[in-house]
Amino acid sequence: MANPNPYSGTQTEKNLEAAFAGESQARNKYT
Repeated sequence: MANPNPYSGTQTEKNLEAAFAGESQARNKYT
């Protein structure tokens, strides 16, 4: 994420990244 966002460097950002990563993995698994 190169764009500045209010969640940068926070636990929330880590949660969002984990959610996106999990989502893409699940999508790969079922396609």
